[in-house]
Amino acid sequence: MNLDIHTRSTLVVDDDRMMLRILERMLPLAGVEQVAIAEGGAKACELLRENEVAPDIILCDMHMPDLNGIEFLHQAIDLGYSGEVILMSGGASDEILMQADLLAKDFDLTVLGTLVKPVSLEGLKAVFGQL
Repeated sequence: MNLDIHTRSTLVVDDDRMMLRILERMLPLAGVEQVAIAEGGAKACELLRENEVAPDIILCDMHMPDLNGIEFLHQAIDLGYSGEVILMSGGASDEILMQADLLAKDFDLTVLGTLVKPVSLEGLKAVFGQL
């Protein structure tokens, strides 16, 4: 996609309400103006299934109790998602991040990067600065 960062929509998927609120406030500071949030993978799948959101980028936590990041990405792909992803982890192992990266690539998704929680504004700007 060759869209300006300001016109891209981003869906943030995390089970931590505080992290969702922090990212919802930080993403505009990184240049992302269209931000939707979903508390957990199941809620994100519901939003995608019902076409309530059509994100260009999904920022996804890898460690969630309802659906982990890999399970969520697999379901998102099944629902037709074909955009870009940013993997986010506070406790996910390198193996899980590698599996998610491989899954995304197998389905022609572009992994823009990985962020370590707690996410910093500098980290967000670095990942979104690649666009």
